[in-house]
Amino acid sequence: MYEVTGFTEEGIDKFLREGRFSSWFQEAKVVYKTSAVLNFYTPILEPVAGNVMIVGDAASFIEVYVQGAIMYGFRAAKAAARELREGDGLGDYVRYWKDSYEYHNEEKRDEACRTALGIPTLTDDEIDYLYALLETKKIKSYYDEFDAPQQIIAAITNHIPRIRQDRPDLASKIDELFTLSVEEILKKWV
Repeated sequence: MYEVTGFTEEGIDKFLREGRFSSWFQEAKVVYKTSAVLNFYTPILEPVAGNVMIVGDAASFIEVYVQGAIMYGFRAAKAAARELREGDGLGDYVRYWKDSYEYHNEEKRDEACRTALGIPTLTDDEIDYLYALLETKKIKSYYDEFDAPQQIIAAITNHIPRIRQDRPDLASKIDELFTLSVEEILKKWV
């Protein structure tokens, strides 16, 4: 376990006293302190080294969900069995991993990052405004991290002329979100 002090404690104090949701915590008392460090990195492209196979999200920065865990486990078992039988099964798993896992696609990684980085930069009022614009738009009721951002981005993009007219500052934020690289967004906003 890592001990983190300084900014983390100050940051949580500021969040509780002055943050957007501070009204929720007026009566809150700290009873336990802990922390987590999350690292975002690209998945391991070659999940096989010698006779060692890294399966599913063990080779990734994010879970592959239950279906993915079952699917990659099944594919890994088949590859291992073929490797033991014929001596050439591990390459099957590597090919399958490279072809099937969405985060090997840089465009998908960037899209997920843009959504994850963009939403926290919006104020409550801006989010309320966008949701009001999208109120009549039907978006699938299940969450798919690869599909949902595309649907939301498309819905917002359809309203950009109105957003530019009503809320030019918000339109600028949205423009930056889609014109800056993820690295530039990280440097500017995080």
